[in-house]
Amino acid sequence: FSFFDANKTIEHADENAKAIEMLKNLAYDYEKVEQTLQNALNVAKKHDDEVTIDVIVERLRTQSKYLWMIKSHY
Repeated sequence: FSFFDANKTIEHADENAKAIEMLKNLAYDYEKVEQTLQNALNVAKKHDDEVTIDVIVERLRTQSKYLWMIKSHY
């Protein structure tokens, strides 16, 4: 697991943070995931991988929706 820990982009959250701070941290992490998905989409497009493109586009839709819902609370 050390490989994954060394390559993570999302840090552990402060479990003692106030609720609004937790929501902001969660939104920030969702934005990171969204950017990672966008990068993966660019690679899939470069290689004309239609199946992967479809999977990533659908996940991006869901990711964007969840991010919008999180941000609507602060």
